[in-house]
Amino acid sequence: MASEDIKTGKCIGVYRGHEGTVYSLDVQWKSGSGPGRAPSATSRSRRKVDPEEEGSDVAMLVTGSHDQSIVVWEVSTGLSTKSEMSVKVDQVKKLKAHTGDVYALELVQDQDNHRRIGNLVSGGDYTIRTWSTETGKGMHVFKGHKNIVNCIDVIDTDIFSGSWDMTIIQWSRATGEPVHIYKGHTDGVQCIQYYEDQLYSGSMDKTIRVWNTKTAKTTKTFRGHQGGIECLHVVNGYCFSGSYDKMIRCFKVETGDCVLLFAGHTDGVYCLRVFAGILYSGSGDKSVRLWDVRVRCS
Repeated sequence: MASEDIKTGKCIGVYRGHEGTVYSLDVQWKSGSGPGRAPSATSRSRRKVDPEEEGSDVAMLVTGSHDQSIVVWEVSTGLSTKSEMSVKVDQVKKLKAHTGDVYALELVQDQDNHRRIGNLVSGGDYTIRTWSTETGKGMHVFKGHKNIVNCIDVIDTDIFSGSWDMTIIQWSRATGEPVHIYKGHTDGVQCIQYYEDQLYSGSMDKTIRVWNTKTAKTTKTFRGHQGGIECLHVVNGYCFSGSYDKMIRCFKVETGDCVLLFAGHTDGVYCLRVFAGILYSGSGDKSVRLWDVRVRCS
């Protein structure tokens, strides 16, 4: 298997539209797939396209905030030169219904047509809400945890939710019943991601845990942050994580080693996502930063 290295950590844009801390975001191609590509037959509803794919197309970016709103953006990307990436970002919608901070967002593909985005799922104020991305209207409200829901992850069969109660619950989408309860963190669970049959979670206890989803047991623990972990994204063998310590770390999943640090935010990093060679990050400094993280194969 070829090794891959990140080219640069250059910031290529800062965009403002919220009136409070940006806590959450998600991004995918507006059509549901990248330029000239369709998702593989084995792709799950939340895993859309190869994140490192480069090209010119329009992506949908959604961001959630302390101001209780969700902003929908359109992001156009391209290459201005062989080494420089160009982006154009426009705000297109603002969604309001939550009565508290919006801590979790996820764009989900249409299960009947994986070539387009289906719904948006959001978590905050003790509730999980679903939205139509086409109309911007709210659809359903789902209640589960007894404490604040900090994070969600959705796959074809299940929903994962993490809470201040220090646990993660795996719910059946078909029945609404719990499948597993994951216990091990010693403080609130702030972020989760299902990736290649494993679950990754970040906590205020400053650690990232990797879980076996068949047994609900911890298999690895990543350490290094000096503050609580607010967000993570696992992609292409790397785990990117953002923390109250204002830093973004990149861990190699296979070894658990931290291979790269991203410095620039002046407050805690509350949300991030790697997509099409760009690392998007949102912070308590009220900014969204874009970083060049295209990979080089050798």
